[in-house]
Amino acid sequence: MNDNRALPWIWKAIEAAALAAVLLLLYQAREQAKAVEERVQQLDTRLAEYAVTNPQTASPAALQQEALAQRIVALLRASGSPYPTAAQRAPAPEREEAPPVIPEVENRVRQAQRIVDEALSRGKLEREAVVKLRELQSQSENDPRFATMRNEIIAAINQQKLIPEDVAFVAF
Repeated sequence: MNDNRALPWIWKAIEAAALAAVLLLLYQAREQAKAVEERVQQLDTRLAEYAVTNPQTASPAALQQEALAQRIVALLRASGSPYPTAAQRAPAPEREEAPPVIPEVENRVRQAQRIVDEALSRGKLEREAVVKLRELQSQSENDPRFATMRNEIIAAINQQKLIPEDVAFVAF
């Protein structure tokens, strides 16, 4: 008879232990979610600071990271996250005015873009084209559009859409 009386107490103890385990797991999941939210906020802040300090020299990888960060922030906003993002905390910094247009520089940039477009359409980057691009860049006061063209060439080479004549002579 003692076994019958002890049995309900054992079941209640098991139920209490199971409930405590579930509550502990919920608490741990909440703490992990908070840690992820904080990390996303830190990354959002760092990316916003990077975009402010380097708006013109952003690499394709940085642009992909920025796009990913924006998607994460959008998802957090959609889920009703109580944590403000960097964009919500501080107003966006004002962009610097564009540098004055210099006709000679514009002509050199257009000429360089034609060289790049020609190389991409042929699928081959000749050594002479790279020499000419370097020359145009040096005469153009290192216009940031040359960095964009360089990234375009590198991406095409990586995707095997462009074959350089001399691999060691690619960067301009």
